[in-house]
Amino acid sequence: MIIDTAITLHEQPTPSAFNAAAEAACLRAARDDLEQFAPIYERYFTRVYAYCLRRVDDPQEAEDLTSLIFTRAMTSLDQYRGGLVAAWLFRIAHNTVINHHKATRRTLPLDTAELMAGNANLLERIILSEEQQTLQAMVDQLPRDQRNLLLLKVIGGLPSHEIGKIVGKSAGSVRVALHRILHQLQIIYRQHEENSDDNTI
Repeated sequence: MIIDTAITLHEQPTPSAFNAAAEAACLRAARDDLEQFAPIYERYFTRVYAYCLRRVDDPQEAEDLTSLIFTRAMTSLDQYRGGLVAAWLFRIAHNTVINHHKATRRTLPLDTAELMAGNANLLERIILSEEQQTLQAMVDQLPRDQRNLLLLKVIGGLPSHEIGKIVGKSAGSVRVALHRILHQLQIIYRQHEENSDDNTI
């Protein structure tokens, strides 16, 4: 596995004006008719569930949290003030998961190999299977807030400025934080490689 030191973080493509406008229109219409929320649910259910699953590492809990998130979204339609619907939903998801962790007092692992392999802009190459435990251990060394940034970027597919709104940071701070996270992972991986080489001598 090679983690290139020249890796750069590219912003996720901004949704087209039509898609963004159509999603916003769905939310506005859903205020008077909840059936209009159905396209939003269908479009984002998989992504929200994947985000929850990687935060709690339990399919049933992830399913329960996903249901709770969409319920809260439907009961908070009047709080939507425009902007990316994805960012609005993942802000609700972020807060819901944080409250869940506070209530259960648990810190659970992240499916690191799948997470990183899902976005070529974050890591250039990952060899799966035999590397999975190594990758898991690497990200487990990161603080929870750093793991959450990776999730919002990779699973949520959000640009830095929207992640910033969710976690209370500027877009620049998020970009710097993500860059530092990758750099830290590179260092951890190199240390692992060096230790492995020493053990084979």
